[in-house]
Amino acid sequence: APEQFADARSVGVRSDVYSLAATLYTLVTGELPFDAKTPLAILAKKEGPVPSARAVVPDLSDRTDAALAAALH
Repeated sequence: APEQFADARSVGVRSDVYSLAATLYTLVTGELPFDAKTPLAILAKKEGPVPSARAVVPDLSDRTDAALAAALH
């Protein structure tokens, strides 16, 4: 979760939701939601738009895509 970059000791439930969403995104799409070669590059991608799981799996429902996007936001 992005909060862990700043202060890993003060993360809470939001980190757990984010981690679950990232895991589900990977299971559904077969791809990482934010993929890069270095931790700093990954963090930079997390500052941008949340990738659409439906762009990778067109048959995915709108509700599932929206839920993943909200949890990754």
